[in-house]
Formats: sequence, structure tokens, C-alpha cells
Amino acid sequence: MAGFLEQLSAVELRYEEMTHLLSQPDVAGNNQRYTALMKEYTALTPLVGYENGAKIAKKAHKEDISLKEAAVALGLIWRYRKRYHYL
Repeated sequence: MAGFLEQLSAVELRYEEMTHLLSQPDVAGNNQRYTALMKEYTALTPLVGYENGAKIAKKAHKEDISLKEAAVALGLIWRYRKRYHYL
């Protein structure tokens, strides 16, 4: 069971990392990188929670903000703040 929880935690951290990367201008400007990250992000969304992913996407679209900003505003990536010190 511990191995499964470690894997799930790694998936969650990767999802948070991708949320950050997708909000970066250099990634958004690189269509190939952006597409690859979006495919991975989309594949992980059911594991992290489709409902939360949808909330993030809707808020980002509605308010014209990045996915990262929307996730932080919704309080859905609390570990993100600990891992990346610039927030």
C-alpha cells in the first residue's frame, strides 16, 4: 500500500509541476512542448480529479488567467506553494 501512495503522491506533484509549466510564456510559445504537456496533463486529470481540473480550466478561461493562477486561487494546489518559493 505504501508503494501505491508514493506513486499517487508523485502523480500529484507532477500534475502541480505541469500546472506551473503550462502557465509559463516560453512553454505557451512553443507549440510542440505545450501540446506534449497538455496531453500529459489531460491524461493525469482523472487521477487528480476531473472535477478539480474542470474548475481550474473554467476559472482560468473565465478570468483570463493562467492555469496556475486559477488553481492557486481555488486553493487546489497547496503543496505547490511549499515546493516553489516564488509564490
